[in-house]
Amino acid sequence: MEAHSRAFTLIDRITTVEPGVRIRGHYRIPPTLEKFPSSLVAEATGQLAGWAIMAAVDFKFRCLAGIAEKVELLADARPGQVLELVADIETVGTDGCDYCGCASVNDRPLLRLIHCVGPMLPQEELEDVNAVRGLYLSLCSGDSGPSAFAGVPPFEVARTGGEAGQIAKGVLTVPTAAEFFADHFPRRALFPATLLVNEMVNFVTGFANEESAQGTGLTWVPRGLYGVKIRAFTKPGETLDIVAEVKKREIDSLLISVEVRNGQRNAANLRMALVKEETG
Repeated sequence: MEAHSRAFTLIDRITTVEPGVRIRGHYRIPPTLEKFPSSLVAEATGQLAGWAIMAAVDFKFRCLAGIAEKVELLADARPGQVLELVADIETVGTDGCDYCGCASVNDRPLLRLIHCVGPMLPQEELEDVNAVRGLYLSLCSGDSGPSAFAGVPPFEVARTGGEAGQIAKGVLTVPTAAEFFADHFPRRALFPATLLVNEMVNFVTGFANEESAQGTGLTWVPRGLYGVKIRAFTKPGETLDIVAEVKKREIDSLLISVEVRNGQRNAANLRMALVKEETG
């Protein structure tokens, strides 16, 4: 049986589970991290849902969520906090899955995933089936020990052009090597979709705050992602082109669309809603 690195496992304990129906668990964010962005909160929530889905198909398939109707970004998580996670599985089969989920701290919601859909891939293409089953049993029994997650290396979307206040263009080069690839996945390394979305969010937030909120004591803050679609897998070392375009502008709100391309392929799309909030 292959060992499981847990370098990108964001679950410490599964507390209750009805395979294919509902699951609860938690994750303590390492206090040594500088930050823990909402994308990783979404990753933890999705991973929890994934365990209930895998358990329902005897770990022979794994759901790789590629579509989210809506992601509500309600509040920021902080290092040292314990995420309380819950997911409801709407459908699960050998061809696809559908779920929703929520992450909270002390009963305060931080993030909600609404109508997430993805294909099911054969587990053996990604990871040893027995290793996955063994980790699940350890998480359910509380014997898994702490996660080995130590953060992710910094990425940067290099600005390449655009039109002031309307369009921003950039390029993201995916690293060729990183610790999380050993866990995502051992047999087929893939750049996590949530890390791609995080770079999209950071790029858009920086673009939005270049002009319109400066000097006002207010800043543009992302509060919702809509129509999230991950259309292609991204491998280590690939180069992605990102284009963000303002679609709707009001005094206290912005709606910006984002497209990611990998060469000629459309790799991802989403729409991002931002609101003005007081700085600090």
